[in-house]
Amino acid sequence: MMPKLPGRKSTRKTIASEHAAVASFLMPWEDRVAERTCCIEGCLHLCSGRTDPTEKWKPYEPCARSNAAVIYDERLIESHKPDPFVGFACPHCVDEILDRAG
Repeated sequence: MMPKLPGRKSTRKTIASEHAAVASFLMPWEDRVAERTCCIEGCLHLCSGRTDPTEKWKPYEPCARSNAAVIYDERLIESHKPDPFVGFACPHCVDEILDRAG
């Protein structure tokens, strides 16, 4: 993570896993999630296995059953807000969200 500059506030969005909803899944080789940190509170996992642009893909940790995902805030969806997007979640947190959803 980048260090904070003096006088600046972080703009990173985070969400509790109980309010998170999976919008769509991402593949490990997608550029937009390379080296991004999970948006679930308390998690600092990277969302993608890809860290080098020359490599095609790298598998996730063996304990993860799914891929990284785009996460929406359920509270914003229910209140019909125009942009419920929060960020990207790592495969481990996506597994927890899917287990909670049933």
